[in-house]
Amino acid sequence: MAEKFPKDEFDDLPVSRKVGAHRAVERGWRTLRIVIGALVATALLVGIVYGVMQITRSQSVFDDYSAAPQQSESSEPAESESASAEPAEPSEEPSEPAPSPSPSAPTVNPHSLQVTVFNAQGANAQSGLAARTGAKLTANGWKVGQVTNAPASFGTHRTTVVYYTDERYADAAKQLSSDLQLSSSPQLNQTLSVPLTVAIGSDYSTRR
Repeated sequence: MAEKFPKDEFDDLPVSRKVGAHRAVERGWRTLRIVIGALVATALLVGIVYGVMQITRSQSVFDDYSAAPQQSESSEPAESESASAEPAEPSEEPSEPAPSPSPSAPTVNPHSLQVTVFNAQGANAQSGLAARTGAKLTANGWKVGQVTNAPASFGTHRTTVVYYTDERYADAAKQLSSDLQLSSSPQLNQTLSVPLTVAIGSDYSTRR
């Protein structure tokens, strides 16, 4: 028969209080709850960080997207500025017409000019030399006028020379000298009254 002992404080324990093996079970559940709570807190923290990263990324994408049209819009004025910066092609000014050449002096027909033949050999002049020379020129188509001995004021010539009174007759004088086979060049003499004058010199004696 079991021995009875008087009641003490351990006989009046609350119903919810557990002793013995029940305490170990309670400590195990408490640890499990702590672990689960830590995992849940960690998952929430990871979720929050991930959500913040997603929001930040989407915000940056939105900023890039909104900035792109602005950049393209701002590039249009740049293109227009670059286009306007190009120098305009210089307008071609109408060139002034080249001055028309001054009309040349009308060509003079040499055979239309009157020719005077002087025998300028002086005191020893060959008789009839001026007449023979005039006839030769007439045969070549020249318009021969006066044929005579040169006046004393004309002087004596050693060299046969053709004189002309105007620059317009220079070419005719050259042609006349060529027909007479002269080696001397024609000379301008504006004191004479006839366009062309042949002054036969002493060198012409061999030219018969």
